[in-house]
Amino acid sequence: MIEDPTYLPPEISPYPAFASLLRGCERLLERTQGTDSSWARRMPTAMAACGLTGIQMSARVGVCGNGDEEDDFWRLCFARATPALIEAGLMTARETEMGLAHLDRRGFNDVAWMVISCWGQLPHRL
Repeated sequence: MIEDPTYLPPEISPYPAFASLLRGCERLLERTQGTDSSWARRMPTAMAACGLTGIQMSARVGVCGNGDEEDDFWRLCFARATPALIEAGLMTARETEMGLAHLDRRGFNDVAWMVISCWGQLPHRL
């Protein structure tokens, strides 16, 4: 079993400032850790190429704006990422503040990411 996050295209969000903050964090991870957020959707193909069978996939959608621990998670992530986003020139302090402010707005709900799970089995050999 493998799990990895993937993001929706920022241009489809009804909250451009929040989407920009998510995209900035995604780009920061790409630059600093070599993250490839498109990998999650390619996991079944990679597993099949390794000879696994019975491959299945599921996704859990992470929603922000419900006033729960998902919002707390993103607040912490954004707080930790903000200095690096600014230092890397990916966002300004004002842009990060505008994106983060959505978490405190009544009526705000958006998809932050999806965590993709994929699993398979080694073929049975007699």
